[in-house]
Amino acid sequence: MAYHYIGSMAWSRETGGRLSFRDRLTLVRHVLAPSMTGMMRTWLRLDHSAPVTLAMIPQPDTAAVRSAYAELQGCASETIINHSLRTYYWGAALGRLSGVDFDPEFLMTGCLLHDLGMTEVHHGKHAGCHCFAVDGALAAQDWAARFG
Repeated sequence: MAYHYIGSMAWSRETGGRLSFRDRLTLVRHVLAPSMTGMMRTWLRLDHSAPVTLAMIPQPDTAAVRSAYAELQGCASETIINHSLRTYYWGAALGRLSGVDFDPEFLMTGCLLHDLGMTEVHHGKHAGCHCFAVDGALAAQDWAARFG
């Protein structure tokens, strides 16, 4: 069996979204540990990066963003909508702090669609899927096909 990166569509098709023990260890090593290190540096005030303000974060207003927002509004609670918007602002702020170039439209669209699998409309819609994140990815893929 070939190993596919956790969260990739190939991994999702192969596992249905179920994390194996190996996958869990990989997530801890590659995601959780670095995230915790960064948070600790911030809490201990060891990170002297210039602050990022809301005015520094691009506000994309494109057809794709408006369509993704409409898709989310059509099925999600206010809590999920607000979470999705915060995800964009956090991601954009972290990108600015890290000096990572990103496409604001692409990031915003992805953030708006990333938790569609948590909505009643999309959760459990895909046969063999055992993970809301995979349900969301497949729903976003369906949206992208409709959007063109």
